[in-house]
Amino acid sequence: TILLDTLAPTLTSCAVNAGATYTNSTAVTMTFVGAADPGGSGLSQSCTGTSSPPGTCVSYTATPGATIAGPDGSKTIYCTVKDVAGNTSTVVSDAITYDATPPVITSFSVNNSAAATNSTSAQVFFVASDVTSTVAAVAASNDGASFTSVGVTSPAAWTLTSVDGTKTVTL
Repeated sequence: TILLDTLAPTLTSCAVNAGATYTNSTAVTMTFVGAADPGGSGLSQSCTGTSSPPGTCVSYTATPGATIAGPDGSKTIYCTVKDVAGNTSTVVSDAITYDATPPVITSFSVNNSAAATNSTSAQVFFVASDVTSTVAAVAASNDGASFTSVGVTSPAAWTLTSVDGTKTVTL
C-alpha cells in the first residue's frame, strides 16, 4: 500500500529568537507555530533561510536553527515545512534586527571634570550612543572589574571609594 498525500502542510507563523527585537549573534533559533500535515504523510523537514523560498532544511523540528549575516540591520528569516510526500507549505517569515556593533561612549567625566571633591557622592556625566539600537544600560566601576549599572541618563549618581587619593572611575 501507499499513501497518496497531495495536500500541502501548513505553517501558521515562525518567530526569530522567541519574538526578540534584537540579536548580536548570527545564530538564531526559529519557533514554528501551527505546523501540521493535513494529508497525513507526516512532517519531514523544517526549512529556514534568508531568501524565499528558504533553502536550508533539516529533519522536522518545531525549533530549527537559522543563520543570519552582517552588516547590522533588519534581517528577515523565511520558513517552510515539508511533508514525507514532498509537499511544501507556504512561506512565512519573521524579522529581527542584527546588532553586533557595541555602543560607544563619546564623552565621560566625574563631577563635570572637577579637579577635586570632598565627598564620596559624585556624579558621572556621559554621552552614550548605539548606531543600530538604543543603549540599554551604562555601568560604572571604581576598580575596573566590578561594574554596577548607573542607568542610561546622564548625569548619574555614583559613590567613590572612601579612602583619600586619586580615583579612577571606569564606564
